[in-house]
Amino acid sequence: MKKTSVALVLLFLAVVFAGSAFAEMTVDEAVTCTSVVDRKPEGPASSFAADVGRVFAYTKITGGAEGASITHRWIYADKTMAEVKFPVKGSPWRVWSSKGIAPGQKGAWKVEAVDDAGKVLKTVEFTVGGEAPAKAPAAPKAGEKPAAPKAGAQQGGEKGTK
Repeated sequence: MKKTSVALVLLFLAVVFAGSAFAEMTVDEAVTCTSVVDRKPEGPASSFAADVGRVFAYTKITGGAEGASITHRWIYADKTMAEVKFPVKGSPWRVWSSKGIAPGQKGAWKVEAVDDAGKVLKTVEFTVGGEAPAKAPAAPKAGEKPAAPKAGAQQGGEKGTK
């Protein structure tokens, strides 16, 4: 009876440790942004001005075996422009890389988060030099009337119901 109990405990421990050693790595969050501050993405966007200069890729990972790594693969015009490899030292784990964007590198870009086996876990697509996002109009100064919306423009907000 004791031998059976010991065998069952050892089998259970083997399954638990094997499962954690081979846990599948997943990407919980992946964004492109203008910077990373205190391990958090700042200015997340999918479109950047032509003069952005530098774009950051931020990835939050869970799972993965001890000693695993993840690579950020920066792709422009169907060519790999850079690969940045990071060790994964815990779960969850956050990593980020950045890529300098030359003035002539306008158009579609993407960053792939790739595991050690070469499997693409997540792809983030973005553009450089596309149309800039619309900016909210400045608030009127004291005593001024708010500007009327331009023809074809839509205003946001909630409408009350009666």
